[in-house]
Amino acid sequence: MNTPAQLLLKAVWKGIEVGDNANYSKKEYPTDSVEYKDIPYIADGDTYHLLDVYVPQQWDKDGKKHPVIIDIHGGGWYYATKDLNRFFCLHLARKGFIVFNISYRLAPKVHWVDQVQDCMAALKYISEHLEEYGGDARNVFLTGDSAGGNLSSLCAGICASKVMQNAFSVEDPHLKVAALGLTSPVPYVDPSNGGIWKFYIGTFLGEYEGKPWRQYMDLDKTLAVCGKDYPPTYIVTSLADIVRTQGLRAEKDLKKVGIPVELNNSKNPKLMHVYMVTGAETPEGQAAIDGMTDFFKKYIK
Repeated sequence: MNTPAQLLLKAVWKGIEVGDNANYSKKEYPTDSVEYKDIPYIADGDTYHLLDVYVPQQWDKDGKKHPVIIDIHGGGWYYATKDLNRFFCLHLARKGFIVFNISYRLAPKVHWVDQVQDCMAALKYISEHLEEYGGDARNVFLTGDSAGGNLSSLCAGICASKVMQNAFSVEDPHLKVAALGLTSPVPYVDPSNGGIWKFYIGTFLGEYEGKPWRQYMDLDKTLAVCGKDYPPTYIVTSLADIVRTQGLRAEKDLKKVGIPVELNNSKNPKLMHVYMVTGAETPEGQAAIDGMTDFFKKYIK
């Protein structure tokens, strides 16, 4: 049975879903990619254990290898599937990438660590199958927005660290993340920080004290373990982003350990949380996408 706090958060995210549906119903989706839909990365029949692949038409079955982006959607850990980010991912494919778009199970039915494990299972599946879609294992990039920024920042560390793989009880995905893109990320969610995270994350965190993964709830702890094995990172935020301070803190922490980092911190007061995702077709959204994908292209081998 859900607690009153969980019911409240589910109601809040239901309202956001209505707004998102209205937003995307007005958009013209790109049609220049071949879409492979609803591929199970865990064969258990769970609709949240599915992913989509978007291959630019000119690359589909051309026998060559092409760079890959893996995207993890946001939604406050409580809401959404890969379908929420389909529009954004189709725009990423237009920039010269094969794009994998994954779902994962949602709170409060599962805990935070279960979501991390879902995402890592998806990355392992992708590493084993990306060449079937023309993907190049040498050039794999990872991105995520909002809660997906939290999950992708963690997964990047787990891919680079046997210590973290053991802590989260996941298999080595044998996937090297060449660079990471974080859009309005929330990479600092340790409840001991107090405030909103003590309440919010606490509604679906479960038992965490003494768990081997407990220390990695803040990005600086991940960086302390990974060091310079953590991937170069591009961060998108904006003046009106409700989690802007998290992106700014992440930039500082990445610089401290010598990770190449670029911050796209728009001062436009009209650009809200995850504007690059929800407004991927706008001039501002396209500029941010260009910034991130150009950053990725610097690391293509």
